[in-house]
Amino acid sequence: MRLSLTVVTPEKAVVAKLPCDEVTLPSADGEIGILPGHTPLIALLGTGVVRYREGSAHTSFALHGGIVEVANDQVRVLAAKAFTKDVIDRGTAERAKADGESKRAVARGAEDVATFNDEVLFADAQLRVLAE
Repeated sequence: MRLSLTVVTPEKAVVAKLPCDEVTLPSADGEIGILPGHTPLIALLGTGVVRYREGSAHTSFALHGGIVEVANDQVRVLAAKAFTKDVIDRGTAERAKADGESKRAVARGAEDVATFNDEVLFADAQLRVLAE
């Protein structure tokens, strides 16, 4: 048995029905590991790195929020943003991280802090994808 991974954003399909053996997702409450035969699930996703494995090959991409549905070995992700390694620019990600950290340091109110934290997390996820 194998999983089928589909990830879409408002702009495009990042992956469509990609066969894989395992998927790890950043949920709002921590990481979720999905293997074939997983119990049906709908969950809110956080910002971080999605990893999937096909045989011994591991691949990852940066995810900026969304939801996941798991049923019948189908893993479907609807994401606000998802960047694969080939579209991430290191300089842009580094600047976004530094800019978010600067804004967070002078933010007023919990909502602004949360917004800037999320920007920093997504930039950091992009940098981790590049490092893998």
